[in-house]
Amino acid sequence: HEDLQSQSSLPSSAHVQISLILPRCFMYRCLPTLALLCSLGVAAVGANMVNTEMPLLRGKPTASNALAGKAMMPQPSSLGQIDKGLSDVADLRRPRNIAIFTTASLPWLTGTSINPLLRAIFLEKAPEGHEVTLCIPFISPDQQRALHPKNVFETPKQQEAFVRDWVQEKLGYQTNIKIEFYDAKFVDSIGSIIATGDMTECVPAHKRDVAVLEEPEHLNWFHTGNKWCDVFNFVVGVVHTKYLFYRSRDAHISPALRSAWTYGWEVLNAWVARAYCHHLIKLSDAVQDFSNAVTCNVHGVRESYRKIGLDFAKRAGPARFKKGAYYIGKVLWSKGYRELVDKMKKFKETTGINLPVDCYGAGPDLDEIKAEVARLGLDFRFMGAIDHADPSLHEYKILINPSLSDVVCTTSAEALAMGKFLLCPTHPSNEFFTAFPNTLTYDDANDADFVKQLQALIDTDPARMTDDVSYKLSWESATERFYDASAAGREEQAAYDKWLAHMHGVAAAGLKKTFGIEEQLALTPHDSQKQSAAELRKNLKETHASVKSLEDIGRKIIVGAGVLGGFSAAASSALHANSLANSAPPAPSSAEIPASPQAIRQTGGLRVPAVATQLPPESARGARELARKARELFAHTMAPASSA
Repeated sequence: HEDLQSQSSLPSSAHVQISLILPRCFMYRCLPTLALLCSLGVAAVGANMVNTEMPLLRGKPTASNALAGKAMMPQPSSLGQIDKGLSDVADLRRPRNIAIFTTASLPWLTGTSINPLLRAIFLEKAPEGHEVTLCIPFISPDQQRALHPKNVFETPKQQEAFVRDWVQEKLGYQTNIKIEFYDAKFVDSIGSIIATGDMTECVPAHKRDVAVLEEPEHLNWFHTGNKWCDVFNFVVGVVHTKYLFYRSRDAHISPALRSAWTYGWEVLNAWVARAYCHHLIKLSDAVQDFSNAVTCNVHGVRESYRKIGLDFAKRAGPARFKKGAYYIGKVLWSKGYRELVDKMKKFKETTGINLPVDCYGAGPDLDEIKAEVARLGLDFRFMGAIDHADPSLHEYKILINPSLSDVVCTTSAEALAMGKFLLCPTHPSNEFFTAFPNTLTYDDANDADFVKQLQALIDTDPARMTDDVSYKLSWESATERFYDASAAGREEQAAYDKWLAHMHGVAAAGLKKTFGIEEQLALTPHDSQKQSAAELRKNLKETHASVKSLEDIGRKIIVGAGVLGGFSAAASSALHANSLANSAPPAPSSAEIPASPQAIRQTGGLRVPAVATQLPPESARGARELARKARELFAHTMAPASSA
């Protein structure tokens, strides 16, 4: 506080934070008070209590982030500096009890059900001798029918048997990992599975050593249980998903408010990821920035894909692949089909060649995409869903993957492992693949570049797979990268981070109400009364109908402002940083909000956003009560150890 007052301007990290946030918040009449209080409070408190290198929302590149870019794949020696003086806490190259928590489970075929399972299996197989537990959600049979109707389980034991059978079928051996389940619900309004209880209870207290949180932001949006870093010795999160990409395209939110909606999720993601993890690993820089993260692809491909590539390398003659181009993925415009149709249309117009492309997958946009392809006269064949390792796909030479929505595309890695060409755009999600000889990239904004690169691939044959290249795509190599990336960050939480965790615990109940999901989370899979699939669809329609109203959305965001504003105001009050609020630029004029973010009022010595006074009386009281608790928790967190 004294350092801050003695300066003529805010710390450098605060300048970065404000410059990133203010242009957005001024665009929305309902958000200036929330955004200003949060950005100023977080930047000032973070700069004072941690250091100017680690703001909440944005991670400043440092020497420790040696895993970025081309350094992601080569030898672990590129991170040799971190091995010096490495403490036992972050050292995963010794026997550890490792618990992996994820947000989905087989038979739902999604990346966050398969990749954490494979990570658990290969950690358990590793020579270090880890004891590994995989913790996955169990949702009610009625909800299972909506997600995976062909496989419905009445008990967790039945689902565990299915998972183990899948491992036997795909990998050819059984695994010794322990599988535990936590009760969860699929919440329609955000399209995600959310835990209904305390996930940390899946692991006995004496086994809580290392926690790996797959999708740490998703796992903790509404977490109200034990603080992860309090009950586990070391907590590392692996960021899988571009949630901001999907939130910004939510068709059920008014376009005028979609960016504000997305920004709210960005703040929440950064908040919980820092509050509940010692360290984060981003699979690529396609996801949002986090302050306590390094970038490294810690995923691999199954042995079956690598075997295909090595077998094809042994074939004699240049014409080893008898089929041309294909694409595999969920049939959605947002999953690359918009780009694929546009690029192939340009290729046809430029070269006069209507190149056949076989498309594998299923999805809700299939009929619409078929109609568009027919209208343009493109030679696409839709072949249905299939496993990428199926023998019918072995002969294809080129995988065209124009998707910009992935973090690290698993199908791209699988195609490279099988010895195929990969044609993909220059994009952070594809950075890992650029080091491989059979990858060719193009400028997504330059159609001529795409045409040129595709023509080059048609006339050539892929380089033969070698043992060294194949190993770099394996899960064994991914496990080594995971060890290095886990040790490349911090091992302790600052007082600021503990305070963030306390504040989120207070706010989580309010956030459930804000997003209208409290009643859904109140049910568990073991309740006698279960919602049917029809009831879920009805609830979804009702939720979407309610959020279409601008007034309803504005009120939800303002309730969030009461929670987050209380969080930021408590910090400012405790540190007496009044100069921050006084230096803020004015907000856009509006009849619905105060004339500027400086319009606050004093309530019992605590600075409460005046915007809260425009809520209904019961909501305003709730916001003030949360702010009061925020200040109390902050004061307790910052108390000297001797008086704690």
